[in-house]
Amino acid sequence: MPTVIRPEADRAPRRGAVTLTESIDIECDEQFLPHRVIWKERRHLVVEAPVRWYQRRSWWLEEPRAERGRPGLVAHEIWRLQVQLEATSRTETAEVHTIDVSRHLASGRWRLVRVH
Repeated sequence: MPTVIRPEADRAPRRGAVTLTESIDIECDEQFLPHRVIWKERRHLVVEAPVRWYQRRSWWLEEPRAERGRPGLVAHEIWRLQVQLEATSRTETAEVHTIDVSRHLASGRWRLVRVH
């Protein structure tokens, strides 16, 4: 599983991408890799290897005070996932979608941040 820190210029939204922030549920496997996404009461399987990176954030603009050693203060953990709606029948094939999700390091909560 690749892990990189992306520079600021590489984080601009791509044409056709929808940027948002919405709470979602993600189930992880034994290696703590996302393998199922539950969004709007629909279950999606992760069908390709997830890619993780960290994005720097301007914490000094968002936080009145920085607590020493606080996880997630400087960087956000972002995952890009290729997901497909779980089939309801053997003949049904769903389209694959690319999404970016963020995990809050302190609480473990997940947010959907971009749909490509």
